[in-house]
Amino acid sequence: MPDNIFLVVLIFAASLYVLMKGADWLIDGASALARELKISELIIGLTVIAFGTSLPEFVVSIQAAIYGSPELSYSNVVGSNIANILLILGATSLIMPLKAPEEVHKDIYFFFGLVLTFAVVVIASSTDNKEGIFFTSELGTFGGLSLLAFFVAFIFRIIGKRKDGVLEILPSEDNDDGEDDDELPLSKAILYLIAGTAMIILGGEFTVQSAIGIAQKLGVPESTIGLTIVAFGTSLPELVASLAAAGKKKGDMAIGNILGSNLMNLAFVLGSAATFFPIFINAWGVFDMLVHTLISFGFLGLMARRSVKFNLNRQTGIVFLILYVSYMTIIGMRDFVT
Repeated sequence: MPDNIFLVVLIFAASLYVLMKGADWLIDGASALARELKISELIIGLTVIAFGTSLPEFVVSIQAAIYGSPELSYSNVVGSNIANILLILGATSLIMPLKAPEEVHKDIYFFFGLVLTFAVVVIASSTDNKEGIFFTSELGTFGGLSLLAFFVAFIFRIIGKRKDGVLEILPSEDNDDGEDDDELPLSKAILYLIAGTAMIILGGEFTVQSAIGIAQKLGVPESTIGLTIVAFGTSLPELVASLAAAGKKKGDMAIGNILGSNLMNLAFVLGSAATFFPIFINAWGVFDMLVHTLISFGFLGLMARRSVKFNLNRQTGIVFLILYVSYMTIIGMRDFVT
């Protein structure tokens, strides 16, 4: 990395763009190729689309673990999930009040169980070390597999709903380039696959390296960078998708986007990283887990209400945004007291 901090920040921003664009191309190419090969839309939805929405977090977390920065993996997932709820849904509900669809009510306890399992495995894996009022922990293979089990269970749950005729496959929409992926010729689909994969690998590597460089040059922990700029950067697809859905008065899509993304981040991304690369969690990391748990439980509690006109209104959105700014302030201040 260059010695100039501004160049490092520029590399970080460019790397994030390459990472996002690569994920977009990979999804388009894989979807078109799968349909060309007569693979069912259900399989496409469960694999290409579901995986693709959390691909930036997955690549960043795995590469951070490989480069010996597991704190960045952990903080990226926790920070992204908190940003998804407080920042993205907070901003979205300012555009339009949100009402949870019936399918969310049916699955709400599943999401509660996932968040609770994450908290339990972190607490159960606590070490003998204590920093201030909080303990330290290590999320290893057992914790990772526990989270991955929820991902597998969710896949089977979706398959079961599809067989029962509960789920309908939605028609595909045009991608950002204005080109329908159904109409991509085979040669272009393969090109999108290859180029997208290469961009994801390169973008992910430089995102991690530049994030580590920024942390070192600013003298702040990598976890702080992961919770803030990396988490915000990898949450940009969810932010754009949710705001676009709200603009088109598709509130169900905005809620489903965040719920699905948070599940993938926690169960698949963090579960995969912890299974193969043990993640040490310092005392502030445990604090972040508690914040994540409280925010997630509060959000899911709001979603569970059936008798209200809107589960998230504009007043709720303002509260969410204030909470997010407050949390970011705490993150910034704690580096000066540790």
